[in-house]
Amino acid sequence: MSSEPRVTRRELIKGAAAGGMAVATAGALSGCAPVAPSNLPEKWDLEADVVIVGLGGAGAAAAIEAARAGAKVLVVERMPVGGGSTVLCGGLIYMGGGTPMQTATGFEDSIENMYKYMLAAAGE
Repeated sequence: MSSEPRVTRRELIKGAAAGGMAVATAGALSGCAPVAPSNLPEKWDLEADVVIVGLGGAGAAAAIEAARAGAKVLVVERMPVGGGSTVLCGGLIYMGGGTPMQTATGFEDSIENMYKYMLAAAGE
């Protein structure tokens, strides 16, 4: 067995660089692929009183409240399911300020207390 390496360090680096370039080129060219056909209708005749763009936490809350107020609501979401960036929030959603659920469960809160808490938690 020979003690000499079969591949020199220089050849190894050149090969790795060439492989990296091939992967990068393939990735760049995949961006040139044609867009998948859309399933949008040819005719759009739906009417709504309120249109919500995005079904994250804020969009869902807005849609629910608009529907409760009697509005005909349309929610437009780009993803197959709702959630938006709310799913990335780490579970911290402060729903305070004296909501009906808080009142019904005997938890006393106010908008002022919520404001003070948010300032303390997030800063000014």
